[in-house]
Amino acid sequence: MKPGDRLIEGEKMVSANGQYQLRGTPDGNFVIEEVRTGRPVYTFPLSNPFGERPAKSLLSYNPDGNICIQSTQNKSYCATDGRDKVAPVILGKSIYLELTDNGRLILVDKDGREIWATTPGSPQPTATNNGLTNLALGKPATQSYNADGKYTPNAGPEKAVDGKIEATLKSDPGNSVAHIQPYKNYQHWEVDLGAVYDIDHIVIWNRQDCCWEELKNFIVTVSPTTIRWRIGLGGKDNVPVGVAQPVADGYGAGLNIGPLSPAWTAESNSFTLKVNRKGRYVCITIPDGSVNTVSLSLAEVQVFGK
Repeated sequence: MKPGDRLIEGEKMVSANGQYQLRGTPDGNFVIEEVRTGRPVYTFPLSNPFGERPAKSLLSYNPDGNICIQSTQNKSYCATDGRDKVAPVILGKSIYLELTDNGRLILVDKDGREIWATTPGSPQPTATNNGLTNLALGKPATQSYNADGKYTPNAGPEKAVDGKIEATLKSDPGNSVAHIQPYKNYQHWEVDLGAVYDIDHIVIWNRQDCCWEELKNFIVTVSPTTIRWRIGLGGKDNVPVGVAQPVADGYGAGLNIGPLSPAWTAESNSFTLKVNRKGRYVCITIPDGSVNTVSLSLAEVQVFGK
């Protein structure tokens, strides 16, 4: 598809290998599914009224490069609202829309680079920055402690790599924030990318409902090998006695950045950290809980690289 094209309910867009199709369904949604089995691999998250409902649901590839859906149920979806972080990535940049042979809907720029994509099985599309992919999406994650009883088991480490930047901590299954209760020791969250990649930058999304100031004095560790912990003894290592510090196996294989204390606000809840380092494991640590004694909450952690 090229900018200005539309796909309406009843029409299909098929991948070049004939294995996947994008189609509008009778319930007003648009779905990517396997042609042979009909198994859906991606369904767009529709919400909110969008003007008057159309006679038939439609997916529009707008002239400005955005993708929008209007449904017969008066619900909508757009890849960007024009004000978010996706806007400068795709608006005025994409020149065609394609359904790939592995069932992903992608936007491509004039240089042939993929700049935005849906990922089969993920909750929402993931924008790529200058052709870089969010390597953390859906990958195995762990954290040092669970949330307190109010939020367990709905605030586990996997919530920070679920593709949602929803930034309100909730006590129900709809929660999308990883949360670790205050504890008098180091607190950490870690994701395993599954292989060593060239990591360009990391975007950390904080809570917006409250308590964003608690994410401070934290360390980001990027390592190609397993991350373990060293307890400070004072003296030459410059780590206070009793304080835990993340290190990579083999000492020096990894990179510690921090302590970091971004200027978080309710309106500014994301922080981009340039890395330019090979890594498989990414860890975020509040190293000295005996002093800070605060919770560690992460709405989303995006690791961009290739």
